[in-house]
Amino acid sequence: MKYLQVNKDNLITDCISYPFQNYIEFDGEVPQAVSGGWHKLENGVIVEYLELKPLDKEDEIEILKTKQENTSLTLMGMMDMLMPPM
Repeated sequence: MKYLQVNKDNLITDCISYPFQNYIEFDGEVPQAVSGGWHKLENGVIVEYLELKPLDKEDEIEILKTKQENTSLTLMGMMDMLMPPM
């Protein structure tokens, strides 16, 4: 038996093995990272929302590199439009 702390958005923010205050009793398998902030309790079922999962550093770096490349390409295109070849 596990006890889950669930916020107003149904996000699971803590999981313990003993009854405590407003924690919800849950009898079932609990994922190891359930209190990481990307699992919700919906109709008595734990649901994982990967889009809520924080990115690791490598993923963040790749996203920033892609954004930087896209910005550079956009700026180069704008410069080409403003300064036609002679």
